[in-house]
Amino acid sequence: MAAQTQRPPGAVLGIIAAVLAVAGLASLTLVVIVGLAGATVAPVFTWAGMILLPLAFLLLVAVLVQSILRRSRSTV
Repeated sequence: MAAQTQRPPGAVLGIIAAVLAVAGLASLTLVVIVGLAGATVAPVFTWAGMILLPLAFLLLVAVLVQSILRRSRSTV
């Protein structure tokens, strides 16, 4: 059987935040490229960028706070 790997706390949230950030940046890049080409883009891509990037930032802040709390508990 495969050995169980131990993920550091916050790794899953960090990965989710990274995926959301990349998706948000990709959608905003698409909006800019399509806008420069003179066409109109579906509003869902603009909204995706406006929602996903702040959500990714909040998740990264949550990972940071979780890490700070874990470290402060381990030193006490």
